[in-house]
Amino acid sequence: MALIVTGCFDVTGGGGGGGPGKVTISGMVTSVDGDAGDVFGISVEARDPNNGKRLGKSTQTSVFGAYQLKVPAKGFQRLIQLVFTTPLPFSQTFSEFFLITKKSEVFLDVRLESPGQVIIDDVDGGGYQVDQKRIRIGDGKRLIFSGTEFSITTPQLADFTIDGKSSDCIRAKKNSSIVINVRNFTATNCKVGIKASERAIIAINASESFEISSRDSGVASTNQAFTNLSSGEKFVINSSDGFGIRAGGQSSVVVDLLAPPVDCEIFGVRGDVNQDSASAIISVPPGCLVP
Repeated sequence: MALIVTGCFDVTGGGGGGGPGKVTISGMVTSVDGDAGDVFGISVEARDPNNGKRLGKSTQTSVFGAYQLKVPAKGFQRLIQLVFTTPLPFSQTFSEFFLITKKSEVFLDVRLESPGQVIIDDVDGGGYQVDQKRIRIGDGKRLIFSGTEFSITTPQLADFTIDGKSSDCIRAKKNSSIVINVRNFTATNCKVGIKASERAIIAINASESFEISSRDSGVASTNQAFTNLSSGEKFVINSSDGFGIRAGGQSSVVVDLLAPPVDCEIFGVRGDVNQDSASAIISVPPGCLVP
């Protein structure tokens, strides 16, 4: 998965991610050249692609192929080369590049295939998961989270989850922008799921499912902000004490279904959608609003 950050912004929500300044990467090596019984004792380490230096301590896989690394973060994001080396006497090296994000936990199951390929193992639907802390961005900064920059990952293989811990899950303001392209997007335990204001732009595309669970509005857009949300199989916004989608002040919220029919439901206790002003725009496909 590629995550590109321009400028500096906060990802809040406590420690997490393996302690201050570290990101935990854990998972399973499920096979080596198709052999599921040859996964013990594989060396796993993260390297700096610029100079080849090891980042943090290396580890070895268990008899079942399990591994865990704690990689030092550098700013919000860092490019790493994840390297797997099988034991002697027939040692082989397999590697791929990843961008990791501060205050996140990455769960990555892989299979190793000659020559030197690291392939996400998605047989059981786990594959590649990112548990991300709450996101705050402003002052013209940009966040792009996508899987198109590196060969190992595509948006269809990334599952991205935010636990708001009763606060806003994503908040963007002051001409900032967020673009997220993943397989499944989930924002849970949010006060507001997605809040955009002051000409911010948020675009989130989930090739399979998009789900928000919030106390207040699922999506809130104000002051000339623009929010575009899309999904290929399932789209759900559920607000337990607010609006499903709320827009005001010349702002827009657009929901796109990539391959209808999509299981779509937008619900809020106070109302499924609410336009605070005549200049606000909410565009939702037919059939998404709960009767």
